[in-house]
Amino acid sequence: MRLTSKNWDSFLLLLLHFFALIVLCVMVLPLHADRMFSWLDGSFMRYLTIQQHQGMNYFTYGMNILEGLGDMSFPLLINLIPSSWFDLFLQPGLPYSIVTYTALSLQYFFAAFLLCRVFQFSKNISLSTSWLITLFVLPLLPTHNGWQPFYQITPISPYLINFLFFCCLLVYCFFYIGCTRLVPTILLSCAAFAITLYLLLVNAVGFFIVVPFFSFFCCAFILTAKSKFEFFSKITFSIVTIAALFFLNYFQFLFGLLLYSVPFFFPEKLATHFTLSDISILLNTFYPAGIYIAGLGLAGMAATLFFGHGELKKFTILIFSYVLIFIFFGSSVVIFPGWYHGPNPLYFEYMLWPLYMAFAVMLLQYSLNLLKWVIQSALKFFTHQQPHQFHQKNNRSLTRPNKTPYFVFIFTATIVIINIACASNEPKEIFSYPQTNPPPIIQHLIKNSAIDQSGLFKGYTESFYPKVKPQQPSDWYRQMGFDSQILVSKVGYPYRMVGLWFFNIPTINKYSPIISPALFSLIQNTLSRPIDHNIRNIFLFTKINIPLLQALGVHHIITNEEIKFPNTRLVVTEAINSEHGSFYLYEILHTNIANYSPKKFRILKNLNIFLDQIDRQRIDFNSVAYVTSHIPHKIAKLQNAKLYQIRNGVRLIANA
Repeated sequence: MRLTSKNWDSFLLLLLHFFALIVLCVMVLPLHADRMFSWLDGSFMRYLTIQQHQGMNYFTYGMNILEGLGDMSFPLLINLIPSSWFDLFLQPGLPYSIVTYTALSLQYFFAAFLLCRVFQFSKNISLSTSWLITLFVLPLLPTHNGWQPFYQITPISPYLINFLFFCCLLVYCFFYIGCTRLVPTILLSCAAFAITLYLLLVNAVGFFIVVPFFSFFCCAFILTAKSKFEFFSKITFSIVTIAALFFLNYFQFLFGLLLYSVPFFFPEKLATHFTLSDISILLNTFYPAGIYIAGLGLAGMAATLFFGHGELKKFTILIFSYVLIFIFFGSSVVIFPGWYHGPNPLYFEYMLWPLYMAFAVMLLQYSLNLLKWVIQSALKFFTHQQPHQFHQKNNRSLTRPNKTPYFVFIFTATIVIINIACASNEPKEIFSYPQTNPPPIIQHLIKNSAIDQSGLFKGYTESFYPKVKPQQPSDWYRQMGFDSQILVSKVGYPYRMVGLWFFNIPTINKYSPIISPALFSLIQNTLSRPIDHNIRNIFLFTKINIPLLQALGVHHIITNEEIKFPNTRLVVTEAINSEHGSFYLYEILHTNIANYSPKKFRILKNLNIFLDQIDRQRIDFNSVAYVTSHIPHKIAKLQNAKLYQIRNGVRLIANA
């Protein structure tokens, strides 16, 4: 492809839009500090950035004692995400958040533009779509006293924006394979293969949510190839890529993640009862903007099928078919529960968001041109002139709006003005950075439980709050609701998981879709109640079992109710409010920090009996160990044992 003056003008125009978006982000993002790196996904990305950049001497991807007994951690390589590299140059704080989210905004803007161009939307429609969808996905819309006049589609994780950017880039490269001469086709094929490896390396588990989109449209691109060269180029690339991934053991790795998982082993114990809101953003009443955008997008598809022509009409049929298949899948999950325990169906819709917005913009253009035609017809009727017919040939400008980007610039400027007008006092950042003067509970844990630079393990901290009622089920959303409504307003972050990990305070609980089935089964059967609703990637702690917590290495527990158990000592009390009382930090005495040395061994014959004995707190793990077979050797008593976290594992130092 030669660089023509037309291509050069398009490139300069795209740079102009990038510059305008950067200006918008720099002006608006400081007004929304509380919406950057927010909630669990956002704060987790910030934590992993610190972990994988600043603490690489003892923190590691994979086995991590900070995240659950050295179990597999979240399969996400943050240090390969470009927007995380700013952590190497900027100190934690508001400037870092602004720079990072500006980069994410540019990524998402460009991803939406590329996707729209692949499906043959005009350049102006693509630019308009990129602007509007970026405004709704990133924290750029105004808020007033915590109320959002414009609702976001759904909160989206920062690392998912990077993931979707490279997914759109992969679709773009694959689409143009074989559409040009041999050398550009080879370069595009190499780029597409490199992007595929990158996606699998950075977020292997997340790759599952884009497989349906890739499979459907890549097959469609192959079957609708315009030449034999394009057809065979795409077929060759697909075969070579699949074969290379097979020989690199990627398929074996992905199937291993899928099969060695909680949903595969214990599907009946997961609370995966999806509702109508999980079928599509079209039905998600929690975020009305998604309903408007998807609804207008579907109406725009219908209008394009009627008024459109050429390649755009052909791709509209494909997109509409995929949407119908997707909605049918989501509906079957809701109507026939129990057979599906995978990701939320909404996750598979991420790639469709820009397309929904593009068709919504198309609908606006059709409506404006129809209104223009009606007005012109009325004027000509009263002036006794023959009106023009409204049909495709006389209204090709419908798909070529020339001034839409200028209106988008005006709209963007309006958004900036409204943001500034609605802003009151600058909100503080939440779930993002540790305070310089943390509350008493955190101060005590930093001194007595946090892992220092030596990597010495001093015991876990686990959270058992909010307190549960005897007959009322608990779930993760209730716990998160308590954190967002109570803790955020008081301390700025929760007393669980990421809120503790920021201070290098380890927890048994973790955040990962690949929690090992054995660890999940133990926690689910002993430290939570049968009526509680467990999910696939987070443990639900609602029942305190001191002997088991001692054996697991838990040194402190946080709760908002007073407890009286043997081998516990209250060390810190922190008031919450009149309704919820106080937070209590208890120290568990005689905890196993790699120093338990059992003298008796019993062969485990029945797992259910073993779990029942644990649940009844009748096992002393310090003196008795349960094994699967007889141990013929004598066991020496352990002395002066210390456990250290090292890269890719742990180091145990002890005397016998």
